[in-house]
Amino acid sequence: RHTRSVSAFLLNRSSDLQAQDEAVILDRVVAVVGDFEILQSDIEQQFLQIKASQPYVSPDVKCDIFNYFVEQKLLMNQAKIDSIIVSPGQVELSMESRLSMFIQQIGSEKEMEEYFNKSIYDIREDLRITMHDMMITQEVEATITNDILITPSEVKSYYKKLNTDSIP
Repeated sequence: RHTRSVSAFLLNRSSDLQAQDEAVILDRVVAVVGDFEILQSDIEQQFLQIKASQPYVSPDVKCDIFNYFVEQKLLMNQAKIDSIIVSPGQVELSMESRLSMFIQQIGSEKEMEEYFNKSIYDIREDLRITMHDMMITQEVEATITNDILITPSEVKSYYKKLNTDSIP
């Protein structure tokens, strides 16, 4: 009798573990940069956008997307410190332009909704956030590199002076 109850417990526990294995992760934080989180869903969404616009996608593209998001969040953190803002009108124009490009590449709004598994409203909102962040990071990059003046000949001269063992 004791063996039977232990067996029943193990069977029940086994089915509980199977249910946990079959559970779907809706989203998760894969990194935190300053005050900003990078979500798995952000990486997957960007991956789908790249797949929609390019016939061949490198196997390492998700790693590249992750690195891109880390850089973007670092710049967003700096933008927050520097109080950099962009106008909603600029964001809206960029978002509509990008949306039109996606619709043209995929075929129609309906096909785009099916491809991204989201409503056009949700796609617009995601693009609006993406375009806002991209415009802010471009502004930060511009302020960082604004005072840098270097010519191609200076770059060549610098590399010629380096020891060949120092160059990767």
